[in-house]
Amino acid sequence: MKKWYWVCALILILSISSGIYYFSVYRVHAMELPENIMLETHDGEIVSLNETGKVRILEFIYTKCPDICPATTIHMNNLKEDLRALGITADDVEFLTITIDSKRDTKEVLASYVETFNIDTNDGWKVLRGNEEDIRSLTNELEFYYQDPGNGMFTHTSTTYLLNQKNQVVEMFGMGNKGFKPEKVLQSIKELL
Repeated sequence: MKKWYWVCALILILSISSGIYYFSVYRVHAMELPENIMLETHDGEIVSLNETGKVRILEFIYTKCPDICPATTIHMNNLKEDLRALGITADDVEFLTITIDSKRDTKEVLASYVETFNIDTNDGWKVLRGNEEDIRSLTNELEFYYQDPGNGMFTHTSTTYLLNQKNQVVEMFGMGNKGFKPEKVLQSIKELL
């Protein structure tokens, strides 16, 4: 009977280990940007997300967000400065900020967001919007979930994404002051370059 307990314990340990591997490694590496997604910058430029060759850090936001979205954008701006100080340029790393509220986040509203957060869109940072279908396709692929309760104050997943030069997600980070750790993201970016 004792032998049976050891077999059950071993099966349980292997099952838990497989689950941990799936959710922390395999699932992440299986994510990539869907093809044929076309988004628009705050100044009207149409952008394809299919371009490859650069490391990308991607955040989803909505401009009415009272806390976690703006805090993440501020941390990403600090990360951008840290990369510049190391001589890592927009030729190597691109920042993507994509709104999940294209209905309210018009080009003009996004332009105001760019100005408010001092985002240098001439140095490898794109602030983007798209139609609902493309945004849903993108967020579903990356398992970023959001919902508008009808008042424009979205509930959403708190995840940012690091993509390699082939547009594959290699690591996910949190958002906001507690979840987004610029020093950890910086280290992960340096490992990809």
